[in-house]
Amino acid sequence: MSGATGGCSRTGRPPTAVDHVVTKAFLLVSAQPTDTLKVYAFYRGIKASTNQRYYKLLWSAEPNLLAVLEQIIQDDERCLRWADIRLAGMSGEEVRRCTQLLSRMSQVMRAVWLRPWRNLPPSLLSYLAG
Repeated sequence: MSGATGGCSRTGRPPTAVDHVVTKAFLLVSAQPTDTLKVYAFYRGIKASTNQRYYKLLWSAEPNLLAVLEQIIQDDERCLRWADIRLAGMSGEEVRRCTQLLSRMSQVMRAVWLRPWRNLPPSLLSYLAG
C-alpha cells in the first residue's frame, strides 16, 4: 500500500507527516480532469515551486551539494520551458481554470516546505540548527 492510503510506504516504514503532505500535492495533480490541468499542476505547481526553493538553498549549500542543486535547477528549468511550450495554446477557459488550480497548488506546496519542519522532534531541530 502507498502512503496515500494509510499503509506503509515503498520503504516498508509507516508514512510520516512529510509523506502525507507531499502525497497531497501529487493527489491534487492526479485529480485533475484533463491532461492540460495535470501538466499545469505538476509543472507550474510542483516543479516551479520546488525550483524556487532550490534557489533559496544555494546560498547556504556546501560545495558538493551546490553542484547537485545547480544541476537540478537547470534540469527543472528545461522541464518548465517544455511545459510552457505545451501549455501555450490554452483557451481562455483553460487559463482561468489553471489560475484557480495554481492558487490551490501554491497552498499545498507551501505546506510541503513548511509544515514537515514543525513535526520534527526538538532534538533533531536543534541538531539541524547547530
